[in-house]
Amino acid sequence: MKRAPVALMLTLSFLAPAIPAAAETVLTIRAGENAIALSREEFAAIKTVNYSTTTDWTDGKTRFSGPLIRQVLETAGVDAASVETIHATAANDYTVEIPAADIAKYDVILATEMDGKRLTLRDKGPLWVVYPRDDHAELNDPEVNSRWIWQLVELKVE
Repeated sequence: MKRAPVALMLTLSFLAPAIPAAAETVLTIRAGENAIALSREEFAAIKTVNYSTTTDWTDGKTRFSGPLIRQVLETAGVDAASVETIHATAANDYTVEIPAADIAKYDVILATEMDGKRLTLRDKGPLWVVYPRDDHAELNDPEVNSRWIWQLVELKVE
């Protein structure tokens, strides 16, 4: 196999930063036949909520930051009040159902940060569904815990 001359490789490496990168999709929202892809930049522009809560997967209280699910849906043009069920899918195709009543009644967020650090695929990111369970005793329940899906990539609303 022939290799490109070093001068050519160096020239191409200097040009690479000038080529705009495609916007990275952080979340896809499906509503009927429509699919809305939110880029990291669009997602970051949504107002962020912060709270601390305990989880079954972390030690002690953990501080989470991210937008409310209902605001994410509204940003994508979905009327959150008309939704009955949300099918949340992770990067490994694992799917859970989140009752729309949960996002109406509680401040359920799509966490992008945990304890001030951006979530990555290695640590349950880029998005993790987080409930404010310390604020509502009824949320400290195994059935609700099953809705804390991490590595979230898609929401399908019905």
